[in-house]
Amino acid sequence: LDLRNKQNYFFISNIYETEQYLFFNVEYGLKAYSGIFFKKKGSCKISDSCLVNRTGFINDIDDFIPLHFSSVNNTNELVGFCIPGEIEKWKKENMTKISARERLRDLEVHEDDNPVVIIAKLK
Repeated sequence: LDLRNKQNYFFISNIYETEQYLFFNVEYGLKAYSGIFFKKKGSCKISDSCLVNRTGFINDIDDFIPLHFSSVNNTNELVGFCIPGEIEKWKKENMTKISARERLRDLEVHEDDNPVVIIAKLK
């Protein structure tokens, strides 16, 4: 490959597999995206979101910040992280939407904190 023209090629990386899914990153046109391949359906979804030096999945139910996936464990859980500065910004913009009983309201994060690890059970 002529990598001087890298933007002309698709590069797939960070592939994680479970019984039902394949999670992966795709680079094309000098932008990075995240994808899920649904094995049973034989279909694939690629994220609309393109983030600088990171990819992630956006929670389209309540527009929570991107989850940047890191691995899948043997108990069918997706392990990833969220950037504290993104959580802090989201909380400021959405505090009126967060009910008083949600644990997220009490989550104290600051921009210079370590990433927040998220473990999501896959269904």
